[in-house]
Amino acid sequence: MVFPMEVLERDESTFTYGRMEELLDRLALLTRRPRRACYRIVWGAQRAYRGWSDADAWDTGAHIAYIHAEMLRRMRDNAHGYPWGLSDRHMEDTGPRRDEWVEEMSFIDSQTGYDGDDPYERWMAMLAYFETGWRGLSAAMSGGDEEDLERFKMMLPLYGEWATSLWD
Repeated sequence: MVFPMEVLERDESTFTYGRMEELLDRLALLTRRPRRACYRIVWGAQRAYRGWSDADAWDTGAHIAYIHAEMLRRMRDNAHGYPWGLSDRHMEDTGPRRDEWVEEMSFIDSQTGYDGDDPYERWMAMLAYFETGWRGLSAAMSGGDEEDLERFKMMLPLYGEWATSLWD
């Protein structure tokens, strides 16, 4: 049986259930700290019911930063497409709209470090850039330096512009 555990206490980027030592740790938790184990079960049920727990609400910023970074990583790992606006197939060969699009793609490429024309690869670079920004906020909130927070602040305008395209 797998016990509901707090997402925030994971320290591995790829977390898999079923390993014996993890199961034994969870069982030991019930005997060492039964009150904390009860809280974790309640928080797990709250997450299953409403998507967040009381424990998540105590530090909302850190929770949101961690969850965003993990969801963006998962989206990047499982993506099958890219937003329509990243492709030039809907553009005419010349004109002011095309020039605006080229300028926007140049800005995206300068922010993400991508150097190419493939819209799918550009989207993967953008997702990695967004993930890095959210991880920067998470690190800054858990005692990181000013550089971590600056990484988030640099990412935020581009993220805000493309947030409606975060679907798969």
